[in-house]
Amino acid sequence: MPDSGLHLKIQRLQRRCGCVSGSVVALLSLAVTVYYLYQHAASLSVLGLILWSLASIVLALLLGMIAKVISLAITRQQLKRLLYLLQQTFNKNQP
Repeated sequence: MPDSGLHLKIQRLQRRCGCVSGSVVALLSLAVTVYYLYQHAASLSVLGLILWSLASIVLALLLGMIAKVISLAITRQQLKRLLYLLQQTFNKNQP
């Protein structure tokens, strides 16, 4: 049976869903595009401003989803590596 620290680490990896990384990337993307729009709003038409706003929302959602998928892939590899090491340790201790 694994020690409690290892057990907690496995549980923590199982609970990761990528939501934090996706949210952070999406919010940063929105912040950058809002800043850009604020700086260039005077030179844009109303239609241009609307299109830039929609494009920034779509971009933020896409980047957030990409960050979530990357985070999930990294977490999956970490969990696989940890479980592999645990299996190797278990097999060494077997007679």
